[in-house]
Amino acid sequence: VMLAAGTARADLAGPVSTLPTLEVGGGPGGDRGTAIRPDPGGEAGRESGEAPCRLGLDTPGWVEWRGAGGGYAPLGGNPWLEPVRLDIRNSGGPCDYALEIAGRDAAGTLVLDGPGHRLEGSLQVVEAGGGAFAAGPGLITGALGAGMVQSARFVLALGEGQFVPPGSYATSLDVRLMEIRPGAAPVEHVSRRIQIGARVAGVARLALGSGLGDEGRHALLRFPQARSGGVVEVPVTVHANGPYTLHARSENGGALAHGLLGAGLTLPYTVQIGGHDLRLDGTDRVILSGQGTGLEGWQDRLAIRLGPTDGALAGAYADTIHIRITTD
Repeated sequence: VMLAAGTARADLAGPVSTLPTLEVGGGPGGDRGTAIRPDPGGEAGRESGEAPCRLGLDTPGWVEWRGAGGGYAPLGGNPWLEPVRLDIRNSGGPCDYALEIAGRDAAGTLVLDGPGHRLEGSLQVVEAGGGAFAAGPGLITGALGAGMVQSARFVLALGEGQFVPPGSYATSLDVRLMEIRPGAAPVEHVSRRIQIGARVAGVARLALGSGLGDEGRHALLRFPQARSGGVVEVPVTVHANGPYTLHARSENGGALAHGLLGAGLTLPYTVQIGGHDLRLDGTDRVILSGQGTGLEGWQDRLAIRLGPTDGALAGAYADTIHIRITTD
């Protein structure tokens, strides 16, 4: 009996709002303004007649972590780095500023909440205005002259191996842009909230025997002798992050066909899996349904049991069973 297995993936459609973590790293040459010293003096430190600082901030309203395949893949690689860009503008006089980004947990991880589970990631600085920024925990500082714009570029990454259910995952980052002056309290000029999202697709994978990948897609089962009630079996492993269904179809209508006489001479058999005893035919039949398996997977043995063989002609008998898995 020849068995052939497949893998299923269902992509989720629709826009999502979600968000991962931030680790801020500074560029070279940024040694100003790393500390903010509150002072009730307010305008202390500003030169007489100097134009006031007018800071502006351009941010995306939401960022979707798209991944190489349109979403996070619990069973696949996720090397995708989603770019995020913030532009800091000054339409007034020269000034120093601080850009504060909040939204991580106590461990510095950016957590996206979803259907009863969470995705964890990080937001990492890849450019800080060509080295004009200095960084502290959750803080980027710099200086802007009149009419200048500086960009902070980040990448959003999601960690590997997070076996979570399908659905939409989201979080938000709160961004504040403040003017800083010696001897004065920081003055907030603008604040923004960035929604960050990621989609997790429903995925299911079936493996036959102990093999993985291509080695788990085929199995050859041999009866030592065609005896009534004889059994051959193969281990079956399913990994699914949500509901799944196994389907099976027999090329010879649920029977082993004689190698020379074909469908004119057959030996019937039944399939046993998950406590069910089934007869196959030439159509696609559901043989098992289940819920999410967890990262360890669900394992059982698929058995083929021969029916009556009395009076059968000598020869080789065979059938091919096609088994596929789908996400529900």
